[in-house]
Amino acid sequence: MQSHNAGTWYIKSARYGDADLLQQELVVAPGAAGTPVRLVVSNETGSLQGTVNLNGSPAACWVYLIPAGVNAQAVISLRSNGSGRFTQAHLPPGSYQAIAFEHRHSANYRDPASLALFSGHVRSVTVTAGDKPTLNLDAVPVAEVAP
Repeated sequence: MQSHNAGTWYIKSARYGDADLLQQELVVAPGAAGTPVRLVVSNETGSLQGTVNLNGSPAACWVYLIPAGVNAQAVISLRSNGSGRFTQAHLPPGSYQAIAFEHRHSANYRDPASLALFSGHVRSVTVTAGDKPTLNLDAVPVAEVAP
């Protein structure tokens, strides 16, 4: 398979027999030779656009998109520009939690506890193939992150 739009493909599903490898670990039993791992990939993606405000004004901030549920997608980080605008193309369809921080913020975003302190800033968005929803975020100021 050859692709002329590198970087837009994503793993849609992964199966080993009846096992969904996006939800459970691969376990190969003795004598299980011949059972293939089947990957389904897709390049049918959507996009996301939006704005980030910090203390009521548009600002350049770090935006994190956390895929909901169990999947093979990584957390996506991007930066809004000086007028608070951001856009992200080639997003796999699905639901995401989004949060913005004034400064780069490192956390295990897959762990719900890492966002619990900032729940008032978390927004949900759903992206469908071919769609470009708009999301407006209020960033977490550095004062709320630092002890």
